[in-house]
Amino acid sequence: SKFKGATVERRNPISENDLMNTPLNLPKMEEQIKFSLICQQIDKSKFIIQKQIKLLEELLEKKMNEYFGD
Repeated sequence: SKFKGATVERRNPISENDLMNTPLNLPKMEEQIKFSLICQQIDKSKFIIQKQIKLLEELLEKKMNEYFGD
């Protein structure tokens, strides 16, 4: 079989200096703002949908009680 399994390599720990000197590539501010606005819209949509689900569950319970009694 060609599969030899996983191997574990021993590595040196990452130092604070390594982290401080590692470049961090961030998207342009325009893209960050765009992403933030999309996230806000998703949150609003999620809230609206949760409200609709609650109303539909209440309607279902009301109709079940009407048809099958309490």
